[in-house]
Amino acid sequence: MRIMMYIGKYEDYALAKLIINRLSSNGVEVVAARDVEVKNLGIPKWDGSQDVDMAMVIGGDGTVLRFIHEVTNSINTPILHIGTGRVNYLSDVSARELPQVLDRIVKGEYTIEERLTLKAVAKDFECTALNEVLVKGVDPGHLINVTIVEDGGEEIMRARMDGVIIATPTGSTAYAWRQEALLSIVGWPLS
Repeated sequence: MRIMMYIGKYEDYALAKLIINRLSSNGVEVVAARDVEVKNLGIPKWDGSQDVDMAMVIGGDGTVLRFIHEVTNSINTPILHIGTGRVNYLSDVSARELPQVLDRIVKGEYTIEERLTLKAVAKDFECTALNEVLVKGVDPGHLINVTIVEDGGEEIMRARMDGVIIATPTGSTAYAWRQEALLSIVGWPLS
């Protein structure tokens, strides 16, 4: 088994070292996603030529999204997000659950939950998104022409607008959660 490590903030390297020691002692090969992990963890960098069974991403939700954008072919790699951020909406496991989770991973006792993603294409830009894509004009107050097309080529919508947010089920659920949290913070009643 080969696992890739991606760390969001410096404070999480101590946790990453504990994880690496536990996995390595069970015969799991651990590789680094970037040079910064090689430097701070002393593990070899993944060169892209070999498959990885999963990526362990340690950090907040933004770290997972950054991983997806930075690491080539990460969209096809199963991700275990170990939440150490403030919100951790996307996290699969907390640090305190790790010993049991790592043992199950080594034994192959896990399932992979597939998530829908979006691909946004503009004139000079292309990206894949796990949560949502925001399309807006650069000039506030000026409308833009937006065309939304399904993967198969069928046009869903064409309109002039201020902007549009297109969300996956992952992103739309996060928005619902954030809205609920915002309403409870400002004291509005929740239904």
